[in-house]
Amino acid sequence: MDAKADKNLHRLERKAIQEAEKRKKPGECMKYIQAIIDENLTNESIGSKILATANVAYKLVNSPIPRTIFWQRSIQQTLRGTNNEMCLDEKYQDENILLHVMTAVELNSYITSNKLRHRIVTIKSHYPDKELSLVIFGLKEYCRNNRANAGRFAFETALTELQLVYNISHRLLDTAEDVAQVFLQFNKSVAEKLYKKDRDEKISDQNFYLANDNKDCVQVKDNIGLTNLFKNHLCKFPSVTLDTAEAIIKEYPTLSKLIQAYQSNNENGPLLLAEIPIRRSGGPLISSRKIGAELSRRIHSFYTQSVPDFVLQ
Repeated sequence: MDAKADKNLHRLERKAIQEAEKRKKPGECMKYIQAIIDENLTNESIGSKILATANVAYKLVNSPIPRTIFWQRSIQQTLRGTNNEMCLDEKYQDENILLHVMTAVELNSYITSNKLRHRIVTIKSHYPDKELSLVIFGLKEYCRNNRANAGRFAFETALTELQLVYNISHRLLDTAEDVAQVFLQFNKSVAEKLYKKDRDEKISDQNFYLANDNKDCVQVKDNIGLTNLFKNHLCKFPSVTLDTAEAIIKEYPTLSKLIQAYQSNNENGPLLLAEIPIRRSGGPLISSRKIGAELSRRIHSFYTQSVPDFVLQ
C-alpha cells in the first residue's frame, strides 16, 4: 500500500470513529435505526397506526412469527477496496429487542389449552438472541364481549408466570393508537441504547463524580480548570455569592493553597478569610464589606474538620 493510500485509510478510520460517536447521540441516533415489521401487521388496524407514525424508518418482511417487530442499527465500517481504493460502507446489525403483538383471542386460547408456555418457547426459538416483550391487544374488550373466557385470575397468573420464568415483560393495550405509542417508545429506547449504556458506565461506582454530564460540572484537564472547580465549590456554601468566591480565589487560587494556609496558621485559621475585602461586580472596592468572621469560621470548619459525622452549622 503506497503512502497516499495509507493516508487515506487513516483518514477514513478517524472519520469512522467520529461518525460512530456522533451516531450515539440522542436525536442523531434516530436516523440510523430501522424497525423490521412483520408484513401481516399491515393488514390490521394496529399495523396501519404503526406505519403512520412520523419519522420512523421501517422495513416490511415476511416474519416466521406473525405480528413481530425487531430493530436494526446502521453500523459504519471501514473497508479496504481493491486498486488502492478505500471507502466507508454501511451495514445493518440486529438489536436484541423483540416486540410481539398477541391478541386477546390468542392469549385466551393458549391459556385454556395450556399452550402459552409452548408458544413462548416457539417464538424464542426463532429469535434466540433477542429479549422478548409482549403486547396483549384488546383484552378488556374481549373479556367484556366474551363472558366464557379464561378469567382475570388465569390471565394474570399466566402473564406473571411468563415474567418469572422467561423474564418477559408485557403491556395490556386496548387501542391501535396505544400500540403505536408503545412502538414509538421502543423505537426511541432502542435508538438511544448505546448512548445510555455509555452514560451509565460513566456514572457507575466511583465514576459518578467524573461523568461531567450537566451544567454544574466543571471540566478539569491537566490542572486546567482547578480554579473554576474551586470557585464552583465555594458557591455551594450558603450566602457565598460569585463575588465572595472570586474574592477568596484572588488570595487563594486553589483549594490546596487554602489548605496549606490553614495548616501554617493553626491558631488564626478560623479567621483567616475574615478580613478579605469583596469587590462588587462592576463597582468600586467597598472596604466595609468583607468576608466576615462567621463565614470564615464556616469555611474553615468544612475544609479542616476530620470528624465524619460533623454537622456544619
